[in-house]
Amino acid sequence: MKILFLIFLSFLTTIECDIKPRPLPKQLKLCLKDRFAEDPSAREEDVSTSCMLEFMWLQKENCEIASPGTVVWLSSLVRKFASSSIRKESTRHKRQATGGTPRKRKEYRMLTDNERREYHDAINQLKNDRSLTPNKYDALVTYHQNASIGAHGGPAFLAWHRYFLLRVGLARKNSNVMLPYWDSTLDSAMSDSTDSVLWTREFAGNGRGNVVTGPFAGWEYNNSPLMRDQ
Repeated sequence: MKILFLIFLSFLTTIECDIKPRPLPKQLKLCLKDRFAEDPSAREEDVSTSCMLEFMWLQKENCEIASPGTVVWLSSLVRKFASSSIRKESTRHKRQATGGTPRKRKEYRMLTDNERREYHDAINQLKNDRSLTPNKYDALVTYHQNASIGAHGGPAFLAWHRYFLLRVGLARKNSNVMLPYWDSTLDSAMSDSTDSVLWTREFAGNGRGNVVTGPFAGWEYNNSPLMRDQ
């Protein structure tokens, strides 16, 4: 038996992993060197992030972040906003005289039942509007995804997303709807965050697997069903 076991072992293949370091690209290495020379007290995380973003930008391939139709649509939204801002500026004294208050965004769960229904309806109208391919909601999603390198992980994050939220807000089908926000810290202490009221039929639908309940049930993106990972 021992002999058979030894023969068996002789047929086993030994695999060794030899992980070799690769030299940093010259441009990236030079950036790190220069940044630390400029400010020796700078945090390594800040310097490396800044240099990596710069390097990715310089090395990026030309890509189209939005279809021509999407660009035309988004540009029209910006023009509408600009025109609206000019009109509001010209009547500012009237608003001050009447004591009007600016509209405020609410946390998603703080919306009234009617506000939540109107918000869901507006989003679904965008999803069902196929005047752009495949629809206006997905066009916004694709625009956001393709612009992610420049929009995330750097100083442009807040400014870019304010601009993006503006476009989303203007794009809605109901001018009375205000875009809510999600405060994820409200669920951070839960042992299973999928038990949150967020993932119920009245709010965003089920929190696991294909979305089959709630206002976004049956949604698809890129010919695949909308799915939420646990």
